[in-house]
Amino acid sequence: MSIFKELKRRNVFKVAIAYIIVSWLLLQVSDTLVPALHLPEWFHSGVAFVLIIGFPIALIFAWAYEITPEGLKKEKDVDHSQPGTRTANNKLYFTIIGLLVASLTVMTFWPKAGLDSPSPQTDSKQPDSDGPSIAVLSFMNDSGDPDQDYFSSGLTDDIITELSKYPELVVFARTSTPAYDGRSLNVSDIGAALDARYILQGSVRKAGERVRVSVQLSDALKGKLVWGDNYQRDLTASDLFSLQDELTQQVVNAIAGSYGALVRAELADTRRKPPKHLDSYDCVLRTFEYLHVHDSLHHLKARDCLEGVVEFDPDYADGWAWLAYLYADEYHHRRNERPASYDSGDRALEVAERAVNLDPANQVSRGALAIATILQGDHERGRIAAYKAVELNPNNALWLGLLGNWLSWTGDFEHGLPMVKKAIILNLNPPPWLHLATFLEYYHKGQYEAALAEARIIETGDFRTPALLAAVNGQLGRVLEAKRALSEMRMLFQGSFDDIKQELIQRNGFAPELADHIVEGLRKTGSEGSSN
Repeated sequence: MSIFKELKRRNVFKVAIAYIIVSWLLLQVSDTLVPALHLPEWFHSGVAFVLIIGFPIALIFAWAYEITPEGLKKEKDVDHSQPGTRTANNKLYFTIIGLLVASLTVMTFWPKAGLDSPSPQTDSKQPDSDGPSIAVLSFMNDSGDPDQDYFSSGLTDDIITELSKYPELVVFARTSTPAYDGRSLNVSDIGAALDARYILQGSVRKAGERVRVSVQLSDALKGKLVWGDNYQRDLTASDLFSLQDELTQQVVNAIAGSYGALVRAELADTRRKPPKHLDSYDCVLRTFEYLHVHDSLHHLKARDCLEGVVEFDPDYADGWAWLAYLYADEYHHRRNERPASYDSGDRALEVAERAVNLDPANQVSRGALAIATILQGDHERGRIAAYKAVELNPNNALWLGLLGNWLSWTGDFEHGLPMVKKAIILNLNPPPWLHLATFLEYYHKGQYEAALAEARIIETGDFRTPALLAAVNGQLGRVLEAKRALSEMRMLFQGSFDDIKQELIQRNGFAPELADHIVEGLRKTGSEGSSN
């Protein structure tokens, strides 16, 4: 008897077919369970390895044993003249046919990872956000060295994680995008398949001790590039993870937050909408626009818009959080103030507490609560809220800068200054008000020349800009420069030096000793403390 006939007689071919079909089914199940149960990526590879090792074992087993009506027997002990043997073999045929039918069913109805798959857009978004949706494709390793895959993969994961800390964004999980990794597909097609407005792509190229990361953000709806940049850094093994963190922070801050590319792109659409067509997120965008220009007109537009939003949707945490910030700014800058019976400082605290109750993990809620409590004179509670807000997203340049300044004004330079300095690093174009904290540190230490350099950068849009310039020039004995700044200040603030002290303490959260020190510098100008 030929070896082929003997293999056929011993059902080796049948077992091989059955084993391959069952293995394929197991791999499909494994491929689904790994992301669904958050299993490690090696689990799927481990299943495949075990199945491969088991294949020759199954064939050897099929050669040596045979199924009979009495059960499993060694092949040499089987009497093939018995009629039951054929029946047992037929059962194996039916088993294989059943497995084939099951395989065809799975192949027909199993969700396909491709452009026609509806699954990514159902499970993978961050919930409860009205903001723009963004999918991050795996960054490509263009180094030609497979050993560098871990760096591009880690960078992708970190960027997704950091973007998800911005409550206004809908960020797709990484498990939504593997079907598109490494493929030359139109971003509009990817966006349509995922229901994502924006697509972030990138590549990593390592050459010697240098690494170059290229990033592009595309508007999938319009099919155009919104933003792109290249980052080049020295690469050494000792600081590999810190380098990955640094690049992640730079990329995320260039994209997200109130000064990021996403906001700039969304604002362009919002400006074209009439007020009656603005939705919840459009009103948040108006707040971001106010942060850019910081004037009374944009403050009023944003405040009125958000008041309408929270009246319509009282559970909208982002709306309450940003409204609390605007109320705090209304009190802080005396901007668009209402009748005396309405205390915007009290209202800011009330609304911030409501926002925190709605969403305790919302950084804006915690940040607004910190500012509102500091304005109430409760510096200790304000500091605790500020620390918590930064803990929720330690790389958000806006809130690092805002809260770092407010903490510094209360005299907490230890925590406030590092936050401000980090915000300046993360911000491609840091706003000039960020230098208030560094000015106060130098001024507080009596380093007036350094403080003067910071004062020349500061632009707050209110009386503080010329007041601080006058105070530091007064300390330096530069009377003419001090009086010139003082004249500018009096055009913005009508009151005595004592009134200025109270304004700094009550409406700016300054520690009393810092306010006293500022007024000391103003008095050294030799001028009267009043415009009268």
